Amino acid sequence: MKKHLLPLCVTLFLIFAGEMTAGCDKLDDKYKSEKTVTLTIASVKPAAADDDYDWLQGLPVYIYKEESPDWRLWYSHDPIRGFDEIYEEGYEYVVKVRRLTLAGPPQDAGAYVYELKKVVSKTQKDSEGVPESYLR
Repeated sequence: MKKHLLPLCVTLFLIFAGEMTAGCDKLDDKYKSEKTVTLTIASVKPAAADDDYDWLQGLPVYIYKEESPDWRLWYSHDPIRGFDEIYEEGYEYVVKVRRLTLAGPPQDAGAYVYELKKVVSKTQKDSEGVPESYLR
C-alpha cells in the first residue's frame, strides 16, 4: 500500500503545481498586450499652475522622454503606479515601466496602464533641454 501512495502523492503534487503556475505569464483579460519601456523623467514638473495648464490641476504630470531626444508632457488620469509616491523634484529618473494596453479602454481615458518595474537611476541634476514653455 505504501508503495502506491508515494507515486500518487507525487502525481497530485505535480498536477497542483502545474495548475498554480500555468497562468503566471498570462495577461489579465482586461489587457490585450504589454511592453516594457524605458522612460527618462525630468527633474522638474511642468507649469500646471499656469492658465494654459489649468486643466492639469490634481493630475500626475511629468516631463519625460521615451526613446527620443525630445521632452514631452506626461499627463494622465492614470499615474505610473509605484512611481508617483517616490518622485522627488530635483532628481532626473531613468525608469523601466510596464505598459499594459487595455483591451477595451473607456472613451474618456487613455488606452494604457503604466506600472513601475525598476528605477534604473536617480540623479540629482537639472534636466537639460526642457522647453521653456513647459516650465513654471
